[in-house]
Amino acid sequence: MRSISARGPPYAAAGTPPPMTCKLPPTCQPVTNPVDPSALSCGAIGMFKDHYVVALRPVKAVADGQVVLLSAVASGPDFLGWMDPAVTPAAAPVS
Repeated sequence: MRSISARGPPYAAAGTPPPMTCKLPPTCQPVTNPVDPSALSCGAIGMFKDHYVVALRPVKAVADGQVVLLSAVASGPDFLGWMDPAVTPAAAPVS
């Protein structure tokens, strides 16, 4: 197989990113540490009872493969809230 450079990886492997892992809670669980919609940043997750959406910025999100207004996404009865997947939820207190 040909290399991109003499010391680089094979061409087929050069453009293959490592698999991304992100542990999200199940869709039916309430958001325990919600993010204010005005403070959303790219990558924030909108939780619904049966699916997720991804925020692009405080006014737009990706839902079903389409860029949509945030107000249209977060207005449904099954919307549970916005979460930041980079923030680990606080551990439950030990009693």
